[in-house]
Amino acid sequence: MKHTNEDFFKLFGHISVFFATWDMLTNILIFRLVKNPNIDSRMTLGEKIKYLGHLDSNEVDDLDVLKDIKDFIEESARDVSQERNRYIHDQWIFKESDIDEGKIERSEIVLKPESKDLHLKTTRFSIADIEKFLVKVGACQKKTTDLIARLPVVKTKVHWNGIIK
Repeated sequence: MKHTNEDFFKLFGHISVFFATWDMLTNILIFRLVKNPNIDSRMTLGEKIKYLGHLDSNEVDDLDVLKDIKDFIEESARDVSQERNRYIHDQWIFKESDIDEGKIERSEIVLKPESKDLHLKTTRFSIADIEKFLVKVGACQKKTTDLIARLPVVKTKVHWNGIIK
């Protein structure tokens, strides 16, 4: 099967939408779990995951859910969130000959520690590789939804003005 740029655009679009949804679900999780949430609307998903990972038992309403969140962060959430940055912020190279075969390269700028010089690191992906990552993101969405379902819908009235402290 001959592939096109659009095949890759669709996958990257799915990844972007899945992450936006997971980010929103993480907000809901924080508001339902944490007694006095201290988050800012400008926080990235990675920062929210870090926030959840640093919560203490006295800051939450459900210790079992907190334990499961911390396990989830260790098992996959942190790594998937960090990998997302590479998918969204690195440069994708659309070479027609590669695209036809369902392959694409991603370039990222990395620092060589020994020389402190920057260089371009290129990694090759197949459509199947990108689809596998999309499945990982979907699994994180599902896990977050399952955690939310274990918590009460409304515990307090929250006034959202973009920053909660």
